[in-house]
Amino acid sequence: MLLWGYLYDPPETIFRFMALTGTMYSASLLLTLAMGIYWEKAHATGTFASLIVAGILPLFAIFVKDASVLANYLQWLASNKDVAIATYILSLTAIIAISLLTQKSSPPKLLTYPEEH
Repeated sequence: MLLWGYLYDPPETIFRFMALTGTMYSASLLLTLAMGIYWEKAHATGTFASLIVAGILPLFAIFVKDASVLANYLQWLASNKDVAIATYILSLTAIIAISLLTQKSSPPKLLTYPEEH
């Protein structure tokens, strides 16, 4: 927390910060929770990949002060809306791709219910 306090310089409005941290929270929570509940092939490796993507993109956008310092193809990283949409799409892609790629090395565990006696 102390390091964050030293490194973070608030943007021109606190609403930008709230939008980006809200994106971080909702993309990581909603996508991983929904995929974990409704998709039986989701597992921990894909979830961690999704969480990393959901944290890095908005965090990078928080620290980008001026889009002109970025290359033309990366200037979308300074836009709240573009980063929010990209975070959801890339986070969802990460959980699906990594979960499917690691199915053989670490298959998901099936839920078992205790038998009724």
